[in-house]
Order: sequence, then structure tokens, then C-alpha cells
Amino acid sequence: TQVSHLYVKGSTVFFNSVTSTTTDKASTLQSFGKGAGGRPGTLLRISATDVKSIAAFSAFPSESELLASLNSSYRVATVLQSADVSFFVALFYRV
Repeated sequence: TQVSHLYVKGSTVFFNSVTSTTTDKASTLQSFGKGAGGRPGTLLRISATDVKSIAAFSAFPSESELLASLNSSYRVATVLQSADVSFFVALFYRV
């Protein structure tokens, strides 16, 4: 399901559950686009300080997995499209 319409520059996005992310860009891009029909989806770049590393507990410690807390909110700062990613959104943690 394409969710790109949910991300409008200047809007606030809320993640109502614990959100998993990674600092490993190469790992993300390698697996990106292996979803429905092999089409790339929405790639989020999140700048956050209130996240916790769970790499020591992860089944994939090399992914450098981080968790953002329940009900985190983010401001959409940039919306870009590119050839290798169908939709790209840069989000910044709202303090």
C-alpha cells in the first residue's frame, strides 16, 4: 500500500506504536523494494535523539537497530522523489 500521500511538507506525523529503525543505510537500501510486487515503497529518514539501541538484543545485531518510543511525533521537513526510491521523506523528531 502506497502511503506517500500521508507525508506533506510541514505536517506532523504520529507513530502510535513502537517504531523500529536502523542507522545502517546500506542494509536498508539493499532490502528496500522487496515488498509487494518488488516495488519500492516509502523510505523514511528520521533524525531523532530519543531512540534506544537494541542491537545487543536483536536477531540481526549488524543492522544497528534502534527503537523510537510509543506515540513519537515527527515533522515532515523534506519530501523528495528519486529514480532508485519511489518516494523519500525526511522526518525530524519533534521535541
